[in-house]
Amino acid sequence: MKCTPWQADPVSKTLRAQFTEAYNTYTAFEVTYNAYLKAKAGKVEFRYRKDTRYKNYMNGEFKFAVNGKEVMSDYKPSTAVSDWEVYSHDLEGPGMVTLSWIYTKFSLQNKTE
Repeated sequence: MKCTPWQADPVSKTLRAQFTEAYNTYTAFEVTYNAYLKAKAGKVEFRYRKDTRYKNYMNGEFKFAVNGKEVMSDYKPSTAVSDWEVYSHDLEGPGMVTLSWIYTKFSLQNKTE
């Protein structure tokens, strides 16, 4: 079984959830970042895009969590690689904050494709 986790692309300056060969099962890719906010408030903003196409059903969900609490979930299906989406979230400070980006999908082995 092969699973390629998130990888940094130095050319496009992006992180990418790769692929898995753990077929007929749900797979999750997660990146967590801890930061200390000196100010009373802050903001995190990022861009993302996804490819959730598989035949005629949705296959993939992108989530963002702050301190373990889910604040954004994108489960919309796409027929191709989607356009870049921008998401921003206000952060309370000062103090430590944990940011998590999670991509889950069902990996189906289809020998006819």
